[in-house]
Amino acid sequence: MSVLLQLQETADWYITALHQGDTQTLDRLFADSARLYSGREKGLVEMSKREYIDMVAAREASTKSGFVKSGGVVGAGTISDDKAVVKVDVALGPKSFTDFLVMVKIDGRWVIVSKVFHAHG
Repeated sequence: MSVLLQLQETADWYITALHQGDTQTLDRLFADSARLYSGREKGLVEMSKREYIDMVAAREASTKSGFVKSGGVVGAGTISDDKAVVKVDVALGPKSFTDFLVMVKIDGRWVIVSKVFHAHG
């Protein structure tokens, strides 16, 4: 499987896990040391993988709220054979997000090491 198809597959698992509130899959997709960032009016928002997974666990999954899975890969670029950045758009219920996922291939699988995200609207 090509690198771009592998990245697409990992991003698809990520989007599906978000829609389903599947924290076990998110836990596998993110490196333990992963950090997540966004900017808001009050400045930089930063959280750990654990804080993010706890946040996902605390909200109702989009699929349980009757929303259809929406989103996908907008673009991907490789830095090397084992480093890449993937841009995804995803809608979770009435909210939509653009995420930049920095991935590193570790032990044959792509792992998210950092996420920068923007909430639209």
